[in-house]
Amino acid sequence: MENISHTIFNELEKGLCENAQSTFIVSGGSSPVQIFRELSAMQTRWSNITISLVDDRVVNVNHDDSNEKLVNETLITDKAKDANYISIC
Repeated sequence: MENISHTIFNELEKGLCENAQSTFIVSGGSSPVQIFRELSAMQTRWSNITISLVDDRVVNVNHDDSNEKLVNETLITDKAKDANYISIC
């Protein structure tokens, strides 16, 4: 998974270099969790990166089945805590 994380990170960096900002639209569920954790540990200008979901479950954002909760707990944390998040709910 580390190669996937680095590929995504490099694309985010490319967006930052070319446009001063980058957008990362993600899927929820358990499959990307390891990638999210690896990305959140990487140093970049997270405040210039916007993150959103492609889908979510119809539950409260604090519910354990919420993809938004998952993203907030596994991706928008650590060094990525300053990333911008756009909720689809």
